[in-house]
Amino acid sequence: MFNKRVLYTFVMICSLCIFFSCNNHNSGSKATNAKVSFTDESFRIESDSTNSFEINVSLNNKIFYNKTVKGQQIVSCIDLLKEPKDKYYDIAYLLATNKGHLQIGIKVSSVTDTIVSFWHDVSEIETINATLLSGNCAPFYGSFTQDNEEGDIIKWLYRNHYNNVSDSTIHNIRLYLQDLNSSSYKEYVTNHAIPVVSSFKGMDFSISSDMKADYYYLFACKDDREIEYFVEDMISLKFESANESVNQPFSCYRLPSTNGLACIMLIGIDSNWTYRIAPIGVVSIDNIYPVFGSNNQQNVIDNLLFKNHQIKIRPNTKVPAIEGSVNIGWGHFQGRGDYLNVPYTIKWIGDIKELRIYTSKSETYETISLERQISPVHISLSTLLDNAGDNYIKVDAIDYIGNTTTSNINIATKEIKDEKPSVNINNNIYN
Repeated sequence: MFNKRVLYTFVMICSLCIFFSCNNHNSGSKATNAKVSFTDESFRIESDSTNSFEINVSLNNKIFYNKTVKGQQIVSCIDLLKEPKDKYYDIAYLLATNKGHLQIGIKVSSVTDTIVSFWHDVSEIETINATLLSGNCAPFYGSFTQDNEEGDIIKWLYRNHYNNVSDSTIHNIRLYLQDLNSSSYKEYVTNHAIPVVSSFKGMDFSISSDMKADYYYLFACKDDREIEYFVEDMISLKFESANESVNQPFSCYRLPSTNGLACIMLIGIDSNWTYRIAPIGVVSIDNIYPVFGSNNQQNVIDNLLFKNHQIKIRPNTKVPAIEGSVNIGWGHFQGRGDYLNVPYTIKWIGDIKELRIYTSKSETYETISLERQISPVHISLSTLLDNAGDNYIKVDAIDYIGNTTTSNINIATKEIKDEKPSVNINNNIYN
């Protein structure tokens, strides 16, 4: 992404092997032998311990700051430039007005004083803007764009009495600021509630984008591997069902196995089989059915990394749980007749919205809503039971998207005759 050319010249002839003694930064008393070694783009303090060292850094003898490093720690010159975040405008100005050239002074404990000649070139970062106009997903805000607008730079130049700065210099200041503020990943963030869907059937999406390609798709994915599979399939199908313009309504595709948090990605493929991507928004795909009997805590993935494209997806809102489990127990009861008042205890975790407990053989059921409830919930239901033997009670567990799992619980009963009944009772049914 960047074309970096680094050339070091050393004022001191023996800069590759400089021995000195300095105080242990942590204790302030123990002396440590150390040397400074340089590579093409970094330096390292080699010492007989992992003590910390205070480094005095200067840039063109105009910007000064301190940095603490540990012995054996490799420090790149780029990291040195990125250290003082409050001086980024000053550093970008120095780089832009000196054609990327800086004199970096490195002084350790007033013993080693080395000047490094450093050149740093940056180029325009290719960005593809893509915005959701309509469709069921949580759109991104602050998508990776040029964060440092030229208007802010001009205001900074004016406040610091830098007059008549050329447009080309202002442009380069913006590029260097963009470089200083960048991380290894371009982050896309959403603050919107993340919708849960089971499929994209019948859904249309409208987008706006400056992406240029021969064929376009929307694809809900979790990582680079899924993108590669999808692109390969579309090429093999000779771009079947592709949009030939971003101005058309889009259907969204996904791999059958994709569940959970997914990024809706605009994918543009050219006739020569090259492709590019741009994130649109996030959804949670739920084709996972509730489970009876397990109450383990569910793991929810809240970030997505597309390492090959240096993209990170980061929701700032709660990621919906799509896995849920439930346990149903019952307590002691007694009574006469077919319908008995059974106390149920319901424990659940995760994506469980409601239960249906079938209390009779005529498919009559009671609906127990678990929304805004705290596990466990205790209820009592009049349930049809045989006088003795196994009673299999049908139960449906339903999650928030409508996925339903049916199971049976077995309530065993037996008939007990009282030895000395106080009244004429034929039987007493209880668990």
